[in-house]
Amino acid sequence: MKKINFLVPALALVLFATPALANLQDKIETHQERAENREERRQEVKEKRQESRSERLEAHGTRLQTRFDAYYTRLNNIITKLESRITATTNKDTTAAKAKLQEAKDMLQQAKTLADSAVSQFKAIDPVDWEDQKDAAKAARDTAQKARLAFVDTIKLINDTVKLLKSAQPK
Repeated sequence: MKKINFLVPALALVLFATPALANLQDKIETHQERAENREERRQEVKEKRQESRSERLEAHGTRLQTRFDAYYTRLNNIITKLESRITATTNKDTTAAKAKLQEAKDMLQQAKTLADSAVSQFKAIDPVDWEDQKDAAKAARDTAQKARLAFVDTIKLINDTVKLLKSAQPK
């Protein structure tokens, strides 16, 4: 009788615990699958973000190139017109205006060089890692800001040239 009393609970435990253990194993596997799916989705979102950042940076580089080319063309045309005006002026001393215009030309070339560098930096950013992208984007942004300031300085020099030309003393 003692053996039966021991075997009955043991048999009941085996019969009723086996499905519960199998159910528990299924829950563990389902949880692991969900975790893997979640990680895959996170990875896909991360890749999409990096790709999106890269596309935005490249588009920004294209916009900068268009804008800087327009600045350069317009300022170069203004400098050409001022040169012809200085050349046409015969009865005034225009040496100071010529010197200031030469400074404006040099500043314009410097601005063009910085602008080209900024555009190439924006277009060359690699979409590997956001930390790398962030550093490269900041460097490109700083170069673009320097180029913009160089264009502004060119405009100031052109304005100074016009003032000198207007206030030039007769020979």
